[in-house]
Amino acid sequence: MLKKTRTDIEALKILDDRLRWLSSWTIHHANHIRESADGLKVGGHQASCASMTAIMTALYFHALGENDRVAVKPHAGPVLHAIHYLLGSQSREALENFRGLGGAQSYPSRTKDRIPVDFSTGSVGLGVAITLFASLVQDYLTAHGWQPGFGCRTTPTANLSRPSWSTCLTASATAPPNAMHSRIPIMPAMVTPVYVSICAGRGNPKGSFSANILSRSRTMRWR
Repeated sequence: MLKKTRTDIEALKILDDRLRWLSSWTIHHANHIRESADGLKVGGHQASCASMTAIMTALYFHALGENDRVAVKPHAGPVLHAIHYLLGSQSREALENFRGLGGAQSYPSRTKDRIPVDFSTGSVGLGVAITLFASLVQDYLTAHGWQPGFGCRTTPTANLSRPSWSTCLTASATAPPNAMHSRIPIMPAMVTPVYVSICAGRGNPKGSFSANILSRSRTMRWR
């Protein structure tokens, strides 16, 4: 991370442009410039990257401290690689071989990527679960006198249809209220109605799961 300084909006705008161009170029190169024996394209989610560059610019070049952790949404992986390329911890060779053998990984991975990754967020949906549970652990540490950093999750709406949300909401709803930081009930409050509507739309029998989640959310005063 960079050392915190006075906010320079113009500098952040320039970095935002650089990240948006570099992440888009990385994906374009993988699909249209790099040689392909079978002609198949590998994808890369350019739109999802473009939607995150401003947020990730503000996080990585201004807001984050040395103890802070971010779970980057999987489809914005190229933006994370672009950030570390600008910081000098990612190589051009890895960007040029994005989604290729030995190149930059499709989704942020603590075990496969050579850049610093706080949370592995593929398969899609796991990043939501791990950050909610990590926040519960953070609250435990805070209650016992530790001062952990700030946790942040950048989440695409598609994640809300993943089964991991069931686990997160159940664990959060059954945790002792005095052990939960205010951040925990706020996040499910925003997503619970969406998730319930997704479940109901998939023909969930008699809405039993939906009713269960709504009951838990009311008990925790999430809505």
